[in-house]
Amino acid sequence: MHRYIFSQLKCCRSRFTTSTQILTSHPTARNFSNSKSEKNVLSQTTILVQQGCDIQELPVIMRRIDHDDMVALCSNANSVNEIMGRRVGGDTSKVNSTVDPDIVIKELKECVTQKGVLSVIDGVPEVELMPDIALVAFESLVNLGTLIDLRNLEDTNEIYGKIIDCIATKCDTQSLLDTLTSSVDLKKTSQRICDELLMRNSDGMLGIVEICVTVQKFVECHQYEGAEKFWSGLADQDKHINANNIKFIYQILPKIKVSRRMVVGVAERKITGVFWNLSSEAVVDILNALVESKQTSYRTLQSITRWLNTNIHAVSEADLESVVKCFTILEYSDGQMEKALERYIKTKGIKVKHQSLISTILTHCARFRIRNPYIMNGCSEYFIIHANDLKSEHLKSIFCPFGLLDYQPINSVKFWQTFENCLNLNFDKISARDVIDIALSCLYLEKYPINFVQRIFNPYFLDLLHTTTPLVEHPKLRSDLKLFDTGMSIECDSYNGPMLPKDHSAKGIWQDGRIKRIVQNLTDQWETISGGPDKFTKCTVMQQLPLNPLYLIDLLIHPAGMGRLWNFNTHTDRDLYIATLIHLPEHYDASKQHLIGPQSMRIRHFRRLGLKVVTLDYETVAKLRVHGNELHKYLVERMREALSATG
Repeated sequence: MHRYIFSQLKCCRSRFTTSTQILTSHPTARNFSNSKSEKNVLSQTTILVQQGCDIQELPVIMRRIDHDDMVALCSNANSVNEIMGRRVGGDTSKVNSTVDPDIVIKELKECVTQKGVLSVIDGVPEVELMPDIALVAFESLVNLGTLIDLRNLEDTNEIYGKIIDCIATKCDTQSLLDTLTSSVDLKKTSQRICDELLMRNSDGMLGIVEICVTVQKFVECHQYEGAEKFWSGLADQDKHINANNIKFIYQILPKIKVSRRMVVGVAERKITGVFWNLSSEAVVDILNALVESKQTSYRTLQSITRWLNTNIHAVSEADLESVVKCFTILEYSDGQMEKALERYIKTKGIKVKHQSLISTILTHCARFRIRNPYIMNGCSEYFIIHANDLKSEHLKSIFCPFGLLDYQPINSVKFWQTFENCLNLNFDKISARDVIDIALSCLYLEKYPINFVQRIFNPYFLDLLHTTTPLVEHPKLRSDLKLFDTGMSIECDSYNGPMLPKDHSAKGIWQDGRIKRIVQNLTDQWETISGGPDKFTKCTVMQQLPLNPLYLIDLLIHPAGMGRLWNFNTHTDRDLYIATLIHLPEHYDASKQHLIGPQSMRIRHFRRLGLKVVTLDYETVAKLRVHGNELHKYLVERMREALSATG
């Protein structure tokens, strides 16, 4: 239950249960020209709202009861209506009417000037002025006059004020919203309608959907400040939130800013109990709203992944693609999501009609390093069967995740044959940037695209690479191209490289701060294990490798006085140096059982160049830092399991 804190200001009534304290008051009263509305003056203030440990400052409205007293409204305050004698949507049938509404409406429609409309309304007693008549009168005034004419009327004409008062106090919510749309350029009229909608919200007269529609309408009419005050209606009526209307609450999140956190809190507390009954359309709308508002609501996302795993059999391809794409954008995935995608691929796999769905699923797996064999093998089967119809823009997103996750499909031979044919057919259709990414993915998987080397290291292709990519991406392009050239030179015997000249310009090299700190903090351990401070070197590179963060050696253990790798001989000094690599959580797949493709290639290249390689897990080292003996045992054990240099 929300806790509201705001103090009395002469007269303060609320159905939110606790004592109240107004923190700041902004006397921005909203007045309308009709003298009978002078008492219905609204002001605004801010209150502190507590949700558990979270405290927010949010706007609410205040209503004048008499000339001196104000009442703060943020809930269903029916007692306020009693104090004010306010009557909304009054029953006009109890009045002995002498006016036939059909005749009046007919006369209004026959009017050709604004004066004629006002004359007809002037002949109708105020107590007998019905909503239907007032709406037709207002519509006629809008159609028959210019904006200047209408502004003059709202400033000076009492009959016009009577029409607007009737609409405000007697019409239903939808009619008010329609009137607001028509009067968006009439400042006082639109403010009168907005004030009425705000009061109805505070009186609990608007339903959940009506509140959400009203917020959207306020924003469309540039009433941004008023839109922020409808949070109280949602908070007060949270018991009425269900699977049919909860999506409308999420859809207003992009429209509001100040009260967004409060509205998210209201919605996510309810979605955990109603998500079972959500429709696919509602789920897509909720996720799109979260993406648009850049709001990561973990409770909401957890509920939706549970919904997806339960209803995956009934979700259409288009809806599933939208859901997976939104989760990727929102940077969220969990076990329920993985299970849902696994079940879907197992069931439908090669029967999927939309290539973009397979592309979206594999992109999600790559982003969150989900190395699920059922998903990967199912998608590889889809690729083999549908390769001839595959659109060129999907080739990278379908293939590259296999390289990033260092996953060889179970049907490897057929997969690679199909891939080579597909790349050959689509090479000229794929962007140059994507070609480099695909080539690196082949390298990660120890599959060397030797047939495409001449097409990559071609003056035309290199020129295309630089002219079709933004200038800020050029350093990354050159680095990736150099990485591919180096990797092919080290691993592929039939490669006539390197193709690119060695870069002799002075450069810095980036090292992750976490690794740098952990290496520095364990200096004493390194001295003990290596045999002295002159037998290890921090953060170094080999002269045979380019200055790329991937080739940075976190700690090199070597014979005394031989710390420089510039004189390292790959033939005579094999297994003499030990490269110690510290792997961060993102260097593994989601299960933390396998290193990702770039890290596996990094180890292979060091070993082929004659280094022994020791791998350490960053999280394990960090946990054991305070346990010196256990840490020493772990480091020694990993040293004993060092990988020797290869051929």
